[in-house]
Amino acid sequence: KDALFRGLTEREEAASTAVGGGAAFLHVKFHDEYLVSESFLALGRTNRPVFFGAPDDEGTDIFFLINCTDRKLHLHVLARLCLLAHGTTLLADLRAAPDAASMLGRIMQMISATAAPTAQIEKAISEIENLFSTPDFFEKYGKEHGIELRERICQFITNYTATHSYAPTVREIGAGVGLKSSSSVYSH
Repeated sequence: KDALFRGLTEREEAASTAVGGGAAFLHVKFHDEYLVSESFLALGRTNRPVFFGAPDDEGTDIFFLINCTDRKLHLHVLARLCLLAHGTTLLADLRAAPDAASMLGRIMQMISATAAPTAQIEKAISEIENLFSTPDFFEKYGKEHGIELRERICQFITNYTATHSYAPTVREIGAGVGLKSSSSVYSH
């Protein structure tokens, strides 16, 4: 459990797994087939959306936790869930479901009713794999999604804490990296 929690935390620190539309697909940053003994998918729904770093700056209320023992299966599940979440009514259906059993039933119905073409899933898997193999992807993605700014914020917090022996306020962080709005600091 501790290794899984650490892996999830490291992944979220690198970049949020929230994808917009109120959904997040939590998974470890680097696949380790020995992290768990069996593959699993967990689903959680919050009463109210929470800020989770989604690119649309909206709250997240549907959380999928994905962990598979096989890397290819992991990518397949991740790609399939992303397609379902953004190409169907799945997220709205999960929000409307009265209980966990209904949520699970809806996911199973959606999976069997919407057979995504293999080529579409393979393309999604290929794109996900390319994220980890293209050196300039992270630089380009970082600039497009403000990760460079996030790194500056983290560096500012680290330096400030080392100098003052306590963490800076949100306003001090904003001033330190050139952000005027405290909500902008929160979003990064």
